[in-house]
Amino acid sequence: MNYTEFINKYGLTMECKQTDANPLMDNDMFHWSVTIRNGNKAMTLPFSCGGAHVQPTTGAVRPTFASYSQTDVINARKETGVYYDFKLKQYRKAGAAGATLWKKEVYQLAFEPKPPTLENVLNCLALDTSALDEPFEDWAINFGYDTDSIKAKNIYDACIKNALDLRRAGIDLDELRDCEEN
Repeated sequence: MNYTEFINKYGLTMECKQTDANPLMDNDMFHWSVTIRNGNKAMTLPFSCGGAHVQPTTGAVRPTFASYSQTDVINARKETGVYYDFKLKQYRKAGAAGATLWKKEVYQLAFEPKPPTLENVLNCLALDTSALDEPFEDWAINFGYDTDSIKAKNIYDACIKNALDLRRAGIDLDELRDCEEN
């Protein structure tokens, strides 16, 4: 069974809204509050995604111009004030006295976070459920965490909580673990 079939079998739905932080994750990620519903049962959890989980911001300049013409770049400059100086090979902001923008600033102007899909969240939760099967030290080693880390222990405890919440929501954890990505 794949995740789409699993979602249909259980009638799962998901709502997510972007948040500023996830106490268990680094701040250079995109953070979400995710609520998964199974009929009248629901669970809410924090969920974080790395920088690859983005979509282009409408009309913004993109970090690479390999596939864009100079006309596209000029139009993006008019809309955002950010442009790529082909001669200097760097991003610039119009009217900023030629100040060079940091790559992160350009990236944030060019992309916005893409909300996670229910399939993404279930895939991560399937991995999280492994915390129920092994003591903290083994889990930490398997996932590359320091066994003497308070942060790692907090993540482990959150994985156990998520697994138990899934059970309370009527989800068969073995069936979830057996799902394959679409």
